[in-house]
Amino acid sequence: MLARKNRIRSDFSRIRAARRSAAIGTLGLTLLLIVAAAPVQAARVTIGELARLSSPTPSPTLPILGTYTPPAKPPLAPIPPAMATPNASGDDLVTVLLIGSDNDNLQLAGNTDVMVVAAIDRTTDTVTLMQFPRDLFVYQPNYTMVKLNTVAEYGDIHNNGQGIQLLEDTLLYNFGLKINFYAHVNFASYEQIISKLGGLDVSIDCALQDYRLKSPTLDYKKPDSYELYTLLMGDKHLDPYMALWYVRSRAGTSDFDRGRREMDVLRALWRQAKSAGLLSQVVSL
Repeated sequence: MLARKNRIRSDFSRIRAARRSAAIGTLGLTLLLIVAAAPVQAARVTIGELARLSSPTPSPTLPILGTYTPPAKPPLAPIPPAMATPNASGDDLVTVLLIGSDNDNLQLAGNTDVMVVAAIDRTTDTVTLMQFPRDLFVYQPNYTMVKLNTVAEYGDIHNNGQGIQLLEDTLLYNFGLKINFYAHVNFASYEQIISKLGGLDVSIDCALQDYRLKSPTLDYKKPDSYELYTLLMGDKHLDPYMALWYVRSRAGTSDFDRGRREMDVLRALWRQAKSAGLLSQVVSL
C-alpha cells in the first residue's frame, strides 16, 4: 500500500509543478475547437480496435518521400519498413495532433502521455478521433525503436527543440499519417481550460478507482494526503483537479481505457464550449 502511495505521490509531484506554468493562451483554447471544426458527429477509433478489424491490410499505394539513415543505436526489435501513405481521397481533410505532456513548460514537449489525432473531414462533415497509446513501440527515424511518448522529448533535447516535428515524422514513418497542425497542453493549461468552462460535465460509463489528494491544497509529498477514491458511474460535474485525475488515472485500468476517457473529455469540452458561446470568441480570447 505504501509503495503504491509513493508511486501516486510521484505522479502528483509533477501535477503540482505544472501549476506554475503559463496561462492557457490561444494554443490551449485550440484544444476546445478540434472536435468543433465542422458540424459533426465524432467517431472513436483506438489502436486496439484497429487491431481487431478483420479486413486485410491494403497494399502500399504511395511511398514516403525521403530517406532515413541507419539507426545510431542497435534496436531491441527489428526496424519496420516505412508505412506507405494512402491515396488522396479528394476530401477536404485536415489532421490535428492533440498532445498532453507531463511537464511544466509548454515550450518543451516532455513525455507526451496523451496523443490523439483528430481527422476533420469538411467534405463529409465528420471528425474521427484516434488515440495512440503512450507505450506503443515504434521506430524513431534516424535513431532506434522507442516508446512513442519519449520521441518529442528526445527531439527537443537532441534536435534543437524540434520535438513535435520529430513526433510528426515518427507518426508519418510508422503509420503513413501526415499531421497538418497540433495543439499542446500540459497539466496546468488543461486545468485552466476546465476552469474557464466552470468545471467538466462528463458521463462516467464505468466506475474508476485510484488514489487522489484528499484536497488539491494538501502537501503532495505526504502519503497521508492521499485517499483511495472511487468515481461512480453516472453524470458528474468535475472540478479542474478531478478532471485531470479522471483523464490521467490508469492504476486499475489500461492505456486503452485512458484513451477512451481522453476522447470522452474532448467531446465534453466541445459541448460545453459550444453551449457557453466560446467558439465564436476564440480569436479574442
